[in-house]
Amino acid sequence: MHWSFLHNGYSKVVLDTWVNQGCMPEVRRRLGYRFELTEALIPPTVKVGGSLALNIKLKNVGFTSMFNLRPVILVLSGTNRYEIPLPNVDPRRWQPGQDSNIAITISLPQNISPGSYKLGLWLPDASLSLKNNPAYAVRFANLNVWDAQSGINFLTSVNVQP
Repeated sequence: MHWSFLHNGYSKVVLDTWVNQGCMPEVRRRLGYRFELTEALIPPTVKVGGSLALNIKLKNVGFTSMFNLRPVILVLSGTNRYEIPLPNVDPRRWQPGQDSNIAITISLPQNISPGSYKLGLWLPDASLSLKNNPAYAVRFANLNVWDAQSGINFLTSVNVQP
């Protein structure tokens, strides 16, 4: 199945069957894309200006892939906030029923302040007028990763050392 939406004009017989068989809640939950973080291998410490090797595994448990291009940004949030775009990561390629992997090594900024940072993935809307509105950011299906104030899916904490 590759479904992104349903409406009342769809076959009433099919919709009623799904309701009667008890599967409508699952259909509603899995319409469109639905990304679940399955594993995040991220070192707990890194030096200022150093390299950070990330291995993040996701699964699209929805019924379809994402339609529109959207940026994927690694965010380090602490005393200051640092955003590192991941330009070669395209969430439209995260196909339904498949595992996807973000394996990348990034260089931290030379001017990053030492300290503890929450590390997360931010998939904001591509439109500049909506980018900073968390209501338009992609929310992973996992519990306890979504930050409603920022729209960031926080994965872990990283300690940046001098």
